[in-house]
This record gives sequence, C-alpha cells and structure tokens, in this order.
Amino acid sequence: TGGRFEEEARALAEILNVPWQELTVANLAYDIAVSLFGCSTVALPTPQGPVVARNMDWPQQDILARSSCLIRYTSEERLMFANAGWPGAIGAVTGLSGNGFCVTLNAVLSSEPPSTDGYPDLLQIRRVLEDAANFAAALKALSEQPLTTSALLTLVGTDNDQRVVIERTATRSALRWPDGDAPLITTNDYRELAKPQ
Repeated sequence: TGGRFEEEARALAEILNVPWQELTVANLAYDIAVSLFGCSTVALPTPQGPVVARNMDWPQQDILARSSCLIRYTSEERLMFANAGWPGAIGAVTGLSGNGFCVTLNAVLSSEPPSTDGYPDLLQIRRVLEDAANFAAALKALSEQPLTTSALLTLVGTDNDQRVVIERTATRSALRWPDGDAPLITTNDYRELAKPQ
C-alpha cells in the first residue's frame, strides 16, 4: 500500500491500545483466510434507484454483530464515504461513497493462487470509496487493480442500470450485469469466470 494507511493504523492502534502491526494484520483477515467467509448480496431496482442488502456469514458472527458500527469519514463536513465495519477497521467490506456508489465484498475461492504483489482486497475497496469520482471510475479501479486474492465485488450506483458484480481473481476480472430490472444477486461463486474460455 506504499504506507498509505500507516498513520491511520497507528492512530487507531493507540486508541485501541494494541500494536499497530497487529491492527494492520487484522485488516488483512480476508486476504489471509478467504475460505472462512461467506455472504450474500442483492441489488434491487426501485423507482427511486437501486437498493442494496447483504448478510455476512463470517466466523464469530455474534462478536462481529455486537461490535459492528457505521463509520462516517468526512472532510469539511462533506461525506467522503461511510464504512459498515468494526472498531479498528481501515479497509471496507461494505461501503458507501459520497460520490454516488456503494461496494460490497463477497468471498469466493479461486484456482488462481493469491498474489503477494496484489493490493489487499479490503484496502482496495477503501481506496476506491475514498478516491473514485463516480461509478465509472470505481468500476475501472475495481476491475483493473491486481489484488491479493479472489473476491466478488458488487458495485451499485445511483441509477438502476448501474448494478454490476465484478468477479475477481488476483489478476483477472469479469463483469456480470443484471438482465434488465431483474435482481442482481451475489453469493460465493463465479458465474462469468466459471464459463469456459
């Protein structure tokens, strides 16, 4: 990450009274143990624009549920992004950008091995929520950046036609769009990347 999140990790670690290195490793939990995670996401079209709902079937869900919170990042009273996460979370599993899009992560296993050269998945989502100017920029960044490991990223904008699942391995991507106004459902399996090439 080129030290991008080090200052934030040090500050959070001081508040939580833990070593900043341990806090940083905790933020890499998905990349380290992807096979332990499960979840579902649905993006539905409505007359007012898309609605996103998700569940998370992660280990120790009772602890995660009790400690979950909505963290809003602002600059000069403007919402930069919001992260549905936990104290100490730097990366994002579910986030909403102030620039009109949201991203959710679903776990998926890939036959492609993890990459030590890729960007950590949760930190890439955070970076996109913070930096992408709009839905199109987020789609490009989430599709093209090499990642540490596989992921299914549901990206939803402000219009019903801005709903897509970005199927990722560490180095490849494929897009899955809904059929018209059908619900867009993401679970824990590839649909496009599973097709023979």
